[in-house]
Amino acid sequence: MDFDVLSGSLFWRNFVLPLAHTVEPVKHALCALGGAHRRFVAGYQGDATSSSLATEFEYASIQKYNQAILHMKPLMEDNSEMNLQTTLICCVIFICIESLHGRYTESIRHLKAGCQLLNSFRAEMKFGNVPSSLFQPTNGKEAEYSLFDLVTEMFYRLGQNVAIYVGSDTFHDLVLPFRAGHMGDPKTPFSDLVEAAFYLERVDEFYDKTYIEFVAGPQPIRPLETSCMGITGWEFDYQAGKAALDASRQAFAVWDARYELTKREERYTEPSPEEKSAFASLDMHQAVWQALVKFETIEQVIPKDDGEKILKRAEVLVEIENRRPTPVFAFNGYLIPLLSLVCTYCEDVDTQFRAISLLRAVRRREGIWDSQEVAGIYETMIIARKQNMVSWENLPWGIPQLAAELSSLNLSDSCGSTPSSTGSSC
Repeated sequence: MDFDVLSGSLFWRNFVLPLAHTVEPVKHALCALGGAHRRFVAGYQGDATSSSLATEFEYASIQKYNQAILHMKPLMEDNSEMNLQTTLICCVIFICIESLHGRYTESIRHLKAGCQLLNSFRAEMKFGNVPSSLFQPTNGKEAEYSLFDLVTEMFYRLGQNVAIYVGSDTFHDLVLPFRAGHMGDPKTPFSDLVEAAFYLERVDEFYDKTYIEFVAGPQPIRPLETSCMGITGWEFDYQAGKAALDASRQAFAVWDARYELTKREERYTEPSPEEKSAFASLDMHQAVWQALVKFETIEQVIPKDDGEKILKRAEVLVEIENRRPTPVFAFNGYLIPLLSLVCTYCEDVDTQFRAISLLRAVRRREGIWDSQEVAGIYETMIIARKQNMVSWENLPWGIPQLAAELSSLNLSDSCGSTPSSTGSSC
């Protein structure tokens, strides 16, 4: 498994592992997670033996999953500090298990339940009804992170990727106070690559905050409400999208200047393997934002040159990822959604095929984004376009909606097959 996001790695190391041997629900949930991961890896092999093993691992995972839930039920009646910690931790593990099994709707259900719990904690904290230690940091190097902070960050990032997956505007289920908006001095490099990644996330937050504030303002007309896989949102508001892009453009300009200074620092002349991976990820995000900030409105397409630049950066990251001996599962996503963005926003078929090839090359699932499943859907989309069965302008944004529309078409077998269910439906 891949816990490359800072908040994720701290969560597992500082909170999950210390409880794994002493708290029954966490112990059983981790065993279920191990079985689900073994099933996920075996399922990628494709041969009969691996398929049989995958079935066995799935059965073992379900057995432990049920035991974890059984031990969880009594805890829900007592809001003690340990019980609240256990509930949050198990919620994260359950999301991982369901995603590994490909039950994406169930994964989202656990995410929404976890968000409700966090929102409740935040509200109750004002009245002192939640143990204050839940919001206190752990002792050690990363002492500024509490369990509440880490899980909030993890759920927020996952929620945004879920929103993109289902074609919603933003993820509305988690109340996340906007952090200080100052992006720093554009003439000063970042202190390290972790800080660069942190401030890059703030560029995303500028977009989300501005968009949400715009659509929540005193407007007489709101777009129609939509729902997919349990996620309720609004049809995209293009005026809000334009305002959000304007805010992001200013924030990214500062980040871009600081990152370029960081890359030129002498200490990164010979980067370590970890730094090479971090640079590859940041470089790809940089190329994506350099393309997006050129937009006047969010419905524009990415020019071929910008699409190729994104993919060139992505190839470096894919090469690093492919050194891993087994398929990778990550709680959250960054690579697959960004490759999918090229397929969605770039009309050039050759560029789309190149993005699909990268999706095929990387054996990776990020939350509910599976590289092979998504590649299959986009391959079918191109086939349907070539056969003039769909138009670019009328294709739906969300992956489940796109898969459903393509599955309804009578595409010729010689050109490919329609996508499978991908464990979800609208």
